[in-house]
Amino acid sequence: MKIIDFWFSSGSAYAYLSALRIDHFEKSSNVAFRFRPFYLVDIMLENGHVPFVNEPSKQSYMWRDLLRRGKLHGLSPVVPAPFPKQTKNNETTYLANRIACVALKRDWGRQYVQNTFRNWVERGYPPGEMANIETSMKGLCKDVRMVLTEAGTQACENTLQNETSLARRLGIFGSPTFVVGDELFWGDDRLEDAVRWSMEPWVK
Repeated sequence: MKIIDFWFSSGSAYAYLSALRIDHFEKSSNVAFRFRPFYLVDIMLENGHVPFVNEPSKQSYMWRDLLRRGKLHGLSPVVPAPFPKQTKNNETTYLANRIACVALKRDWGRQYVQNTFRNWVERGYPPGEMANIETSMKGLCKDVRMVLTEAGTQACENTLQNETSLARRLGIFGSPTFVVGDELFWGDDRLEDAVRWSMEPWVK
């Protein structure tokens, strides 16, 4: 079975599409996806560009494109979804990514991440805010306070920073990105290409 790394940041609208489409490919192809959360904002700031900020035409196109692609794949995005709030020293998507790091060490991690994206784009609860966290954990029988406590530890901070550093070294600059061996496939519209590439005989 081929392993594809799915690099995502919890504040990425296009990662919503990929997170909810991945299961289909695992069922229909001989591939498995490894969820890899990282903090994209740091990399974007280093590159000197945060997409869609003060770019209303691009932002409008993105939401329309997300709606189209969602409908094509049987999803139900409600656009425009509220962007996660940023407050001094407490950026909500940073917390969402830290919680993803905690969750993905457990067998309920993938479901939590998928719930987080769905509750954001389909229900309007931004990732990292309590409404999203609590709703995403509902039915998973997990203690929200214990998860938040672990997400606040230095060990979790180190995990997220190490993953972000690895993403940087790999040359990742956007979310979602799929990594097959040494090849990067950026964007939800490259998910199918990543799966096809992984099936080629020259790919180890």
